[in-house]
Formats: sequence, structure tokens, C-alpha cells
Amino acid sequence: MKIVAITDPGHPDMPFFKAVYEDAFPMDEQCPWERMAGFLLLPDHHFRLQGVYLDDGTPIGFNAYSEFGRYLYGIYLAFDRAHRGAGYGRGVLQAFHAQHVALLIFGEIEHPDTPKARQRCTFYRNLGYHITDIGFVQPPLRPGLHPVPYLIISYPDPLSPDDTEAIRNILTTVIYRGR
Repeated sequence: MKIVAITDPGHPDMPFFKAVYEDAFPMDEQCPWERMAGFLLLPDHHFRLQGVYLDDGTPIGFNAYSEFGRYLYGIYLAFDRAHRGAGYGRGVLQAFHAQHVALLIFGEIEHPDTPKARQRCTFYRNLGYHITDIGFVQPPLRPGLHPVPYLIISYPDPLSPDDTEAIRNILTTVIYRGR
């Protein structure tokens, strides 16, 4: 498996990543793909995209995240249907953790009230993430969509009160600003 930084929204694998994205996430959780891809053109923007490839160069998924000083916000991790459940997500996150040792990684995860959501919680817990009881409601990402309630997750450490405040600030004033 290879992980490659994608820095150009015109990258030839972007249509594949977009298809994986639209298949992997419910509409209410999808930021417009073109908007995210456009962030790659902005100098010094916090958004990052990594393509995940088999050793032969076949794309299988992506990891999208944002950098905010000592915090990394894990936005989306997704794979095409043929490669889900094969350990690639674990491998990508382990490499991601090793690459960002000094930083606190956080993300959002749905409440564990369905079998699929419980499976995701177990996946992140098994990788050392802390599933907090700190709730956050993602506002609708575009007209006609619904808000989505989430719990905040963190790695490698649990969130301190200062971390919680900083993360809420990032989510409300940068990520979901104006929503």
C-alpha cells in the first residue's frame, strides 16, 4: 500500500476519489466535493488529501484531513467497496499516527446507536482513539441537508478542557463557519 499527497484538484484520480466519497458517506455528511477539492488550490490552506494506492498504483481510497497547529482534524477516510474491511484503513491511520507523533488528532463519529456505528467506534477504539461523550452537531453542509449529531474522538490522548475548547473553536469558526 502507498499513501500519496494529492495537491492538485485536477489530479487524474480525483473522479475516483469523488465516487468513493459519494458512495461511502450519507448525503447529510457530505461537504460538496468540488468545494473541498478547491481548497487544494489555496496557498497555506489547512485542507490535505492523501490518495491510498495498492503497490501496483491502483487507487483504492483516500484520507482527508486538516492541519491546525498542534491539532489534526480527520475529516474523511474512505475506500472503494472492493477494499473495505481488508485492513487498509488501519494501515492508513497507523501511518498517519507515525507521521504526526507530536500532534493531537481529533474527529467526529456518529453516536453508537446502530450496528454500523458501533462497528466504527470499535474500529477507532482498537486503534487507540478515545471516544468522548462530548457532542457536536454538524450543521447542514448545504441547503436541503440535515444537521448530524456526532461525538468527538481523539488520538493519542483524551481531550483536556483546553483541547475541547480549541476543537470546538476550530469546528465552529473554521470548519463549519457560516453554515
